[in-house]
Parts: sequence; structure tokens; C-alpha cells
Amino acid sequence: MTLHTLKIIETDTGEVVDTIECTSERNAERVQGGVNINLNHEKYHCEVEEKIMTNKLNKYAEARI
Repeated sequence: MTLHTLKIIETDTGEVVDTIECTSERNAERVQGGVNINLNHEKYHCEVEEKIMTNKLNKYAEARI
């Protein structure tokens, strides 16, 4: 199982100011497109992070797309 998280990051500090959990890569791309319409691109940027379930104990390995 794979989960995707959209992170909104303050560019100057690298601080994650908001996260949005998405159930699929396509859903994450659509949410990112919507967020980018109103995002202040001088201060913030978005990244999609993929979390892949590695075992039955619901532990996830993180990988950036």
C-alpha cells in the first residue's frame, strides 16, 4: 500500500507549514495543482512525498517523488 503526502514548505527556512494526505499519486497531483493556483510562490513551494508500507506493522519508508 502506498500513501502520498503533499507538503507545503516555507522556502527560506525549509519548515513544513502544512501537509495534506492523499490516497493516490493522481490525487496528490490534482491537490498540488489546486494548491499551486493560490500559493505564494515567492515564499512557499510544494513537494509530494510517497510512503510505501514495508511490512504488516504499518511502518512506512519515505521517498520523495
